[in-house]
Amino acid sequence: MKCLISVSSAPIAKLGNKEYYDLIGTIDVMKKILSESVVDGFELQLEPEWDSDNPPLTDRDLADWTKTPKYTTGEILDILRREALPILSVHASRDIGSYLCSSQEHYWEKGKHVAYDALFIANELGASVCVFHL
Repeated sequence: MKCLISVSSAPIAKLGNKEYYDLIGTIDVMKKILSESVVDGFELQLEPEWDSDNPPLTDRDLADWTKTPKYTTGEILDILRREALPILSVHASRDIGSYLCSSQEHYWEKGKHVAYDALFIANELGASVCVFHL
């Protein structure tokens, strides 16, 4: 079995002086890293800042949700397919645990949707791993 090396998209954004929620800027950094290093691919971290329906439940002070670009699942897939970056794993939104483990029932459906989106993106991009933190 071959061992693959991947790096997570959110932290590496800083290497290009980009913010973790800047999808296009992060992709530019990912392309540069792929061309210059020994990584085999990337873990795509799906950010709650991209969600047009709800502001992030966690770490609300990290980014101004009203100013960050929003992306649908389809738009994220289109962008990544166009760039042809190897995505080895997909990391579900950090808010998934807050939704699924909430005492408020109306959050449970949102949590299921977040899980489905992450699994769908992973499947569509051929990633064999999908990460969830509850």
